[in-house]
Amino acid sequence: MAAIDTQACASLSGDGLGRSYNGASSTHSESYRREAFKAKCGKQGIPVSVSQYVEAGYEPEALVNFLALLGWNPGDEREVFSLADLTTAFSLERVGQSGVQFDLQKLNWFNEQWLRSKASSQLATRLLPQSRAAFGCEDERPTWSRPLT
Repeated sequence: MAAIDTQACASLSGDGLGRSYNGASSTHSESYRREAFKAKCGKQGIPVSVSQYVEAGYEPEALVNFLALLGWNPGDEREVFSLADLTTAFSLERVGQSGVQFDLQKLNWFNEQWLRSKASSQLATRLLPQSRAAFGCEDERPTWSRPLT
């Protein structure tokens, strides 16, 4: 798995839209994500590589879901698909021929849906190696979590 930028990791504590889960606004997290993208962007200021989105903390499932719906319509109101459901539902007949608009807010929405669908233990497992590296914790249990002796 690609290393996640520590600033982008901070934004994962929210809903993917710059808000914390308690509903409070967090432009702090949103600015971290923006800064992560500034380093390597295309001419319009949008990252051009899928790996850049993964490194910034976007869920791979959210990216696949978002990219599939850029030029394809499932024919119903569904938007969030598992990979298996997407594979079953996809047909070339429903691929549009018109140009598509890349909507970063929509990608953020997909990321929020996938983050909310994951169990806390899944998120913790995914973020633990990056958190240890970012904060210099080599031990299995950080110093602050050990009992006092």
